[in-house]
Amino acid sequence: MLGRGIIRPFRRDDKNDFANAEGEDLVRSCVGQLLNMRGASPAAQGELEWDPERGSLLYLLRQKKNNPMLKDLAKAYAMTVLQRFEPRVRVKSVVVDKTQGADNAQTLIIRLRYDVIRVNVPGNQVILSDVDQNVTLSLS
Repeated sequence: MLGRGIIRPFRRDDKNDFANAEGEDLVRSCVGQLLNMRGASPAAQGELEWDPERGSLLYLLRQKKNNPMLKDLAKAYAMTVLQRFEPRVRVKSVVVDKTQGADNAQTLIIRLRYDVIRVNVPGNQVILSDVDQNVTLSLS
């Protein structure tokens, strides 16, 4: 009911084919891909040549100061891309944290809570409730 497709990051399965999934695993994979994919902006072209708008603007936050505005922008970018391109997800909350590793690498951690639904319309049937997912993005 939620489809079947290749999951990301790409890897091989037991049959030496690209691994695929369905249901919650596929939705999680698609959410992670959307947040990590570069979407079109005035500063850069989108990552997908055939659909440059698909993807988020989170890459624009690289090398930015760790302040409340950064977290608010990250939250807005994450919610916008999921509302626009993932109709199986109804976002309930987004929490953003920025960390710095020992090697000074900056990482953005986006903690999502969402419901998986059939179609994004009012009165829709919730298939999976309160799915928690963390998506990590490198900002260095």
